[in-house]
Amino acid sequence: MTLDFLAKLFVKNYTEIRKVREAINTVLESVEYSVTNESIDAIVEGLDLKSDDSVLAVAGSGDQAFAMLEYVKQVKVIDISALQIRFVILRAEALRRGRYDLFLCNRGSEFHIKRRDYYFSKEGRIDKIRENLKNLDILEPSNIFSVNYKKTFSKIYLSNVLDKINPGERNSNLHIIEQLLSLDGLIYITNGDIKRLYTSVLRRDSKLTEKAINYDSNWFPLVLRRVEASK
Repeated sequence: MTLDFLAKLFVKNYTEIRKVREAINTVLESVEYSVTNESIDAIVEGLDLKSDDSVLAVAGSGDQAFAMLEYVKQVKVIDISALQIRFVILRAEALRRGRYDLFLCNRGSEFHIKRRDYYFSKEGRIDKIRENLKNLDILEPSNIFSVNYKKTFSKIYLSNVLDKINPGERNSNLHIIEQLLSLDGLIYITNGDIKRLYTSVLRRDSKLTEKAINYDSNWFPLVLRRVEASK
């Protein structure tokens, strides 16, 4: 390679990274979730992630979905907010380019940032996630309950989505989600209360729920397992 070619390549890469940085900073001014306020450990342990898992996840800040990439074969990310989807796309691009400083955006609660950064600081973790970016599928902004996914998933991460919809529609939307879950699959919900949810095919997984609560009792996580096929 000539010095002239290397110089042009450097300028090109520098320009592209600068665009990514500027785009992230612009999104950060308006995005609702720039860092997860949940414990990533709780989510990972609660969902009992395995190498053959296919996961459907609400995007939010993207921290949860990126963490899942360390363990599973596929993560599909969806969010009703176009801004959150844009934010996840930009973070993935920063990570792809090896710019961990841009990937770990430091805007938000100091406690949540430190907890998130501590999780990703484990030796080799963020490198493995970067290697597995090919397994991340970021969907167009949509309501998680209204998309035809044309497949089922072994794990679904809902966070507190059910809390954000009309209480009278929670059970009908949960029924939509349970149809997307394979037999013996798991759903992770925060602020979960099985008593207010009606479902004939989901049961509280006490062991995994308690594991999640041990990491994050503030969010009242609930892990549900699909125990029988819908009739």
